[in-house]
Parts: sequence; C-alpha cells; structure tokens
Amino acid sequence: KNYGSDRYFKLYDKLSSWMRWHNCCSWLRSIKIKHKVKYYLQSRLFPTVLTSIPLGVLAYIVMQPFSEELNGVVHFLPGALQSSLYTAFVFLAVQVNRLISIVLFQNILFKGELYMPTTCQLLWSDDQIELGIKQQIHDKIKTMFNIELLTPDEEASEEKKARKRIAFATSQIRNSLRGNPLLHQHNIEYGFWRNFIGGCVLAVFLSGILHIFSIQNHIGWLQNLSVWMLVGYLVPVLLNKMFIGWYGRRYTKVLLEQFLSLRS
Repeated sequence: KNYGSDRYFKLYDKLSSWMRWHNCCSWLRSIKIKHKVKYYLQSRLFPTVLTSIPLGVLAYIVMQPFSEELNGVVHFLPGALQSSLYTAFVFLAVQVNRLISIVLFQNILFKGELYMPTTCQLLWSDDQIELGIKQQIHDKIKTMFNIELLTPDEEASEEKKARKRIAFATSQIRNSLRGNPLLHQHNIEYGFWRNFIGGCVLAVFLSGILHIFSIQNHIGWLQNLSVWMLVGYLVPVLLNKMFIGWYGRRYTKVLLEQFLSLRS
C-alpha cells in the first residue's frame, strides 16, 4: 500500500476543507461589513445630512469673522475651513441625533422596549395579529429559545411581566435573523426615520438660536431662513408618532413573517 499517497490525500482533503471554511467565513464577514456600512450611511449619516442646514449656517457664522484675514493668506482657505468645520459638526451630530432618538423614542415613547410594536403585537390583548398565527409564534419561540410566554389569563394579571418576557424573546428573534436582507432593509428604513426625527429636534433647537441671533444682530436673510428651518423641522417632530409608529409596524410585520419562515 502507498501510505505516503494516503497521507497526502488526507492532508489535501483537510486543506481543501479548511480553505472552503475560510472562504465561507470571509464571505460572511464581508456581508456583515457591507450591512454595517449600508446601515450607517442610510440610517445615520443621510438623516443627519438632511437635518444639518442649521449646522452649515452655524459653521458659516463662526468662520465669518476670520474669513478676510484667512483669505489674505490663501484665497481658498476660508472655504476649506468652513467645509472642515461643517463636516466635523455633521459627524458629531450623527452621534447626538442617535442619542436624542434613543432617549425620546426608545426610552420615553416606547419605555425601553416594553411598548414597541414588536412587543405590543405579541400580547394576547392586542388584535393586530390573528390569534392562530400568534399562537404559532408563541410556540415557535418556546421551541427555538425555550422561552415560554404568558397565557392570556397570566398576561391579564401581570401585563408588565408579559411585556418584559416578550421584549426579551423578540431580541432573540432579531439575533436569529441577523443577515436577513429583507429585514435589514426594513430596519434601515425604521432607523432612518427615527434618526431623522432625532436630528429634527436638534435642528429646531439650533434654528431657534440662529433666529434669536439674527434678531439681535439685525441679519434679515438669516432671520427669514431660520423661520423656514424652524417650521420645516418642527413638522416631523410633531408628527413623530405617526412616522415612527407606521415604520415600526412595518418592521414588526416583516420580523414575525421571517421568523415563522425559519426552520426550527
């Protein structure tokens, strides 16, 4: 027998298997990176840019006293510095907008996750999902995650406990659906509107400051612009429940549909 050839082929098979596994892991990592980049651009950066007009005006006002002196050194320097300052403001605003949206909508409007659509729709007292489908979801949660949700009678007497358990279960559902392209797209849409409205809150605050500044310094164009910005950014803030609620329900629908399609 040719033992040397056998060892060679075994080594070749192991190496081939390792390479296939490595290529698969590399592909999965690239998919995750693409999803993260896409989410950051569309859900965080784009809404910040749309709500950054007051930041651009603020950067212009801050740099205006130095423009003549800097222009004497290099003619394009004032514009470059204004652009750099605006860019820095935008990247800072990405984090601030996210913080505002989490505090306003996740902690105040939805009380953490206890009153999010993903929690409310799985309550027996909520009629948005047909009872038979809801029972299938409850059974699948028990099978996949070993989490037993409360019965209708238990829920009626201990609603807060029921909400907490459902919130934990839905976090496990989201983890099981990581990488799902349809759910990822709806998550981006929901994140866009949540962060956009958070950005509008900051934009309204800055527009108010700019309006006061324009009145004190008798700057007509800034006074008119700040009024338009105040009105434009205030509307989404006042309608936040409608936008967040509608996109939250759409996200919940897709989440539960995709969960039911998973193999246990």
